[in-house]
Amino acid sequence: GLHFLKTESNIQPQTAWQIDPFGHSSTNAYIMSHLGFKQIVIDRINHQEHADRMQRGEMAFIYKPYNDIERDILFHVTPFHYGAPVCNWCLGREEFDINNKDVQRTMQKEAEVLVKEVMKSRQGYKTPNVMMHLLGGDFQYMRGVQFKRLKTVIEYVNAKEVFNGEKVKLMFSTPEKYFNAVEQERTRMKVEYTVQSEIDFFTYADKEYSYWSGYFTSRPYLKGVIREGANMLLSGSTILSDMLLKGVTPDNKLIKSVEQLSGTIANMQHHDAVTGTSNERVSNNFIKETQDNAEQLVN
Repeated sequence: GLHFLKTESNIQPQTAWQIDPFGHSSTNAYIMSHLGFKQIVIDRINHQEHADRMQRGEMAFIYKPYNDIERDILFHVTPFHYGAPVCNWCLGREEFDINNKDVQRTMQKEAEVLVKEVMKSRQGYKTPNVMMHLLGGDFQYMRGVQFKRLKTVIEYVNAKEVFNGEKVKLMFSTPEKYFNAVEQERTRMKVEYTVQSEIDFFTYADKEYSYWSGYFTSRPYLKGVIREGANMLLSGSTILSDMLLKGVTPDNKLIKSVEQLSGTIANMQHHDAVTGTSNERVSNNFIKETQDNAEQLVN
C-alpha cells in the first residue's frame, strides 16, 4: 500500500493511526519508523501507566525502539479512549432545532463539559495550547446530523472571546495539521520530548484486574485456519512469482485465487479477527472465508 501511494501519487504517509489494538510492541514501532512514519497515535495502554504519564506530562514522547541510533518515532497517547464519554448531545442522531430554548441549553451545557475535559487533559502534554480530542466511537457518524451537531458546538464555543475563563478555539482537523501545529508550538516553547527505548505496552489492562491477554490463545481453531491459509498463500505466491520470472504466463484463475486469498489473509489481521475477539457468528464467517479461498487456490 505504501509503495502504491508513493509510485502513483508521490505520497508518503507520516502518521500511523493505531487507536484500537490491544497493546503495542517495540517491533511494531521499529517497523513503522523504518517505513518512514514520523509519529504514531495510540490509545490502549495500561490504565496505570496512562494515569502516570498524564500526571508526569509524558503522554507524548520520542521512542527509539531497540535503541536504534538511526531512527526514532514520536508516540502520542490519546488523553481519553477514542470513544470519549463527553458531549453526548454532539453524537445524537436526531435532527434538531437550535432555536429551541431547551435544545440551546442542552447544547451549551454539553459544550462546557467538552471544553472542561479537554482543558483538564492538557497537563499530560508538553504543548498544552494545542490539543487533539477524539470524539465518537464504533458505528458513529453514520448520519450527517452528527457532524451538524458538532459544528454547532464548535461555532458556539468559538463565538465567545473567553470560554470558562480560557481562550478556546475548536476546529475539525487532521493528524497532519495537528502534528504540524504541535511542532510549531514545541519550537516556540523550546521544550524537548523525553526519549525512551526498550519498552512496550503489553499486557494491556483497561482497569484493575482486567488484563487483555486471553486473545493470545482464544479461538485456537480460527488462529490455526488463518495460519494455514497464510502458508497456502505463501506457496501460491511463490509459484506465481516463479512462473513470472521464468516468462511463463500464469493462468488467470491462479492470479485471481492468489489475489482473493491475499485479501482474505490481510483482513484476518484485523485486531478483532485473528485475535478471536469477535462474536461467534463473525468468527465462524472468518473461518469459512479463509477456508473457501484457500481451497479455491488449491483447486
